[in-house]
This record gives sequence, structure tokens and C-alpha cells, in this order.
Amino acid sequence: MTAAADGRVPVVLLHALSLDSSMWDAQREALERRGHLVVAPDQRGFGATELGDEPPSLDTVADDLARELDERGIARAVLVGVSMGGYAAMAFLRRHPGRALALALVSTRADADDEAARTAREGFAALMEDPVKGPAVIESTAPRLVGATTHAERPQVLARVRKAVAGASPASLAWAQRAIAARGTRWTS
Repeated sequence: MTAAADGRVPVVLLHALSLDSSMWDAQREALERRGHLVVAPDQRGFGATELGDEPPSLDTVADDLARELDERGIARAVLVGVSMGGYAAMAFLRRHPGRALALALVSTRADADDEAARTAREGFAALMEDPVKGPAVIESTAPRLVGATTHAERPQVLARVRKAVAGASPASLAWAQRAIAARGTRWTS
């Protein structure tokens, strides 16, 4: 099941909307201790990756990942995606068939959004473009990304999530929401 030149099984960790690759720090360390080659990219517009000027599209995100894997000499990899990362993984499967060794999806749906969900995503994107409302919405998002137990017992996790969410640019959040809203009704061709 290896697909890296050095024989290690590559695992790609794709982060959720509003976050960046740092959400995977603990998992990255655990997988590396077990001998895996781990790639946890910041997706377009998040963390250290520039947004660019391409129109919103998960296909663009999938192609970004293919380029990164090519640059690292990785032919095939296990893909793990949460939320937006799962949508990106499914776009990758569609655009780059045969390159996935396995797939794990968390909080991701294969079906496209219905009209109400698309409208809500477009509304969120518009809010992000409002210089007053956008930052307030971003601040209110972080506490909803962790559960009650984490709030009560692991406040350091909430602090890390708040920091990552605060680092997300409103333009990147708007772009990503529009890319997700525009995804097709099926993720396979």
C-alpha cells in the first residue's frame, strides 16, 4: 500500500473550513511516529497559502493538492478530510482518479447542497465581505467548532481553534463558501 518513493504510506490531512493545517498537529505527530509520510497542507487562502485570483472552485483546491503531491514525488496517498477538506478530497478523487489509496471523510456529505444551503453559504460569503459584520461572524464561529466537553475540560483546544479561526481572512472564507456551494450533485464522474 505504499505510494511514496521511500516506501512510507503517505497520508494527506485536509482541514476544515475556517481552520488551517494546524488543526492536525496531534494527528500528524502520531502518524509520523508510526512511520507515515504526512502531508497536511494549508488549503488555498488559509494558513500560509495565498488565496490567489482564481474563481471559487473545489477543482482548483484539488489541483493545488495534486501539484503539491507531484512536487513531493507522491503518486498515491490516503486522503483524510474534515468538512471542507472532505469536499476537497472528493474533488481530488474526481479530477485525479487512481491517486487515492484510501479515503476517510468526517463531517462531509457527498451530495451537493440543496437550494437553502447554497443560499445560506452565499449569504455567509456576503457577510464576510462586510468589513463590520465579517469579523464579528468570524469571532462567533470558533466556539461552535468544539463540543461542550472540550469547552469544559480542554480550554486550550478552544484557544487554539479561536486563534486559527481569527487567522482566516474574510476573503478566504467567502471564497471557500462559494466553492463549496458550487460543488456538483455527485462527487464521482
